Amino acid sequence: MIRKFILRCIIWFSIYVSALSAHSNIELIIDGGVDWFSPPKSTHIIVTDIETDSIQQGTSHATGDIGLAVNYRFPLLNNTQTPWFNQFGVGLNLRYSGFSNFIIDGQVYQFEQADLNNYRYRLYFENTRLLAQLTFDVLTYKQASLFILGGLGGGWSKFNYEDKPISSDLEGGVSLNNRHTTKLVTNAGIGLNYHYSARFSYSLSYLYTNYGHISASSSGQLNGEYVTLASPAYALSSNTLLVGVHYVI
Repeated sequence: MIRKFILRCIIWFSIYVSALSAHSNIELIIDGGVDWFSPPKSTHIIVTDIETDSIQQGTSHATGDIGLAVNYRFPLLNNTQTPWFNQFGVGLNLRYSGFSNFIIDGQVYQFEQADLNNYRYRLYFENTRLLAQLTFDVLTYKQASLFILGGLGGGWSKFNYEDKPISSDLEGGVSLNNRHTTKLVTNAGIGLNYHYSARFSYSLSYLYTNYGHISASSSGQLNGEYVTLASPAYALSSNTLLVGVHYVI
């Protein structure tokens, strides 16, 4: 599913670039960096009819993020010499977050009792998204420009939950199947762009991304046996630091 989506996105990008090829100020951007997902609030998982466990707010672990964007840039004002808000861009941004075994881990309280903290959980998450994106150059001084951006589009995710005993003396645990979801994704960010030449520039930016509410699969294994249970759901968001290379065609 993800491979087919990426192939379609590459085709869309090719069509998009071809449609703009007759114009100047087409900007290609390749960037990459590190994601930190915000640990969701505590929630619950109903394991059996008599057992409801409390999933505590966990610890975030870094994962990777890469992106490819195509922007069409044009002057925002007639007076292009002003340092304020002198460039505006509209385009498409294809991004992927993943590359790690899990993004968050934390404690599980059996029967919602803090003294029964015998298990730890892990959340695995990867996301591919295609966003329509707007950018503004807020301030330009010499070879540097401060910019802001915002995007809105579709995100395709794979999400997994599992918990395991802390001690080797214990057995069992919950391992839910992978779940694929499609959600609306939004992002917003700020960055600094250094113009090395008329065509090349480098950027350092911060990006906040909201992935919406993601639910785990309701099917999986409990103590090695197949089960169906009430799965946990999370509101997922990430904070990302990116380094990018920009090229104006």
